[in-house]
Amino acid sequence: MKRCEEQDNFITIIRNGSQEPFKGPEEWFTRDVIVENLFPENNLFPYSGSLVKFQPGARTAWHTHPIGQRLIITEGVGWVQQWGEPIEEVREGDVVWFPAGVKHWHGATPTSSMSHIALSGVYESQAAEWMEKVSDEQYNKKNKKQALTLKQENMVTISAFTAIGYLPKLRIALNNGLDARLTINEIKEILIQLYAYTGFPRSLNGLIAFIEVIEERKSKGIDDELGEEAKALPTDKSSIELGTEIQTKLVGSPVSGKLYEFAPAIDKFLKGHLFGDIFGRGVLDYLSREMVTIAALASMDGVDSQLMSHYSMGLNAGLTEDQLMGIISVLELEIGHEKIQNAYQLLNITLKDKNLKQKENKK
Repeated sequence: MKRCEEQDNFITIIRNGSQEPFKGPEEWFTRDVIVENLFPENNLFPYSGSLVKFQPGARTAWHTHPIGQRLIITEGVGWVQQWGEPIEEVREGDVVWFPAGVKHWHGATPTSSMSHIALSGVYESQAAEWMEKVSDEQYNKKNKKQALTLKQENMVTISAFTAIGYLPKLRIALNNGLDARLTINEIKEILIQLYAYTGFPRSLNGLIAFIEVIEERKSKGIDDELGEEAKALPTDKSSIELGTEIQTKLVGSPVSGKLYEFAPAIDKFLKGHLFGDIFGRGVLDYLSREMVTIAALASMDGVDSQLMSHYSMGLNAGLTEDQLMGIISVLELEIGHEKIQNAYQLLNITLKDKNLKQKENKK
């Protein structure tokens, strides 16, 4: 960047659009990056400014700055990392400072673009020392979506679009789920279970859409696997007894309280019907059923306490923290950051409480 011909006694205006954007050099960046130099350093202020736009998956190489760099995130969601430290997420309005000589990189997430203004200190005409590129392995350590299998990702999207009732996207998700080798009965079981969380209308609409998808695929010569059938309930215990066992296992302790004393019928329905008749049917294991429930609740408004409860139940069912983050990552991609931000915040609260309890138990 050339030095700006500024005068001490006059203002200088660099007009919007007067600086020609250019593609970030391949030796410094991975994937699509556009750089627009905003202003160069001058004798009084030894730093330059640039607007850098990263497409999803794009990032810088590892590098350092001789006298530091400040980023102002102007749009999207990105990642930054200092060598030897975990990747940190940054969003619009965040400001990042990289001290002089600290090896780091920054860029977009796999699912979101990111733009920032970079204010880079210049020393002896040098603003950065460029190093090796950030490998896919290094980059993907933050990609929690990868904690899910392809089948699980599709279970999440099917659950989300059923919950919000967006049938055009649900039909796409159903097709993708079958392509990912989910069986007909596995998807059917997802849609049946969701009536208990999203209501009969959403569940019935989902089942009708699924029938149409199956018939359309058959007309194209696609023969999807039917899969395991639901199993009969055990004959040696009632649905309430079975459901109480399953509910207690998932919650971690017997469930009781003022709500169930006030409305004992709802306690009976939860234990006997939801956890007994539905969760006891097989086809989907408890981990998968909790994943389905979490994906649906995270896509809905006004169900914070239920979502947090099922985050904990999901952990008890065997979901890892990375898998829970993976559910949120899929939802962020499919239904948008603003819609899913609340679910992300509630998950962070749940995980923080869990970690605090574990520390207390160790004392």
